[in-house]
Amino acid sequence: MKLKVKLLSIFREHAREDANGLTEIPDGATVEVLAQSLGLPMKLVRIITINGKQADLEDRLSDGDLVYLFPPALGGG
Repeated sequence: MKLKVKLLSIFREHAREDANGLTEIPDGATVEVLAQSLGLPMKLVRIITINGKQADLEDRLSDGDLVYLFPPALGGG
C-alpha cells in the first residue's frame, strides 16, 4: 500500500518517497512498522497523526493515509 508520510524536524532525513511523494509499505502494516522501515529512532517517535487524528504506534494503516510523525519538541521559553 502507498501512503503520504510527512516527517518533521530531525526525521526529515529518513524520508523515502517515490516520484509521486508516496511511501510504500506492506498491506496491514502498523505505524510502528512504518517508522521502523524508515529507520526512525523509535524512542524519539512522540506524536503521530493519521489523517489528522492522533494515533499510536499500534494503529494499522490503510492505503492512501496521510501520516505525520513528530520527534520531541525542543526549545521553549
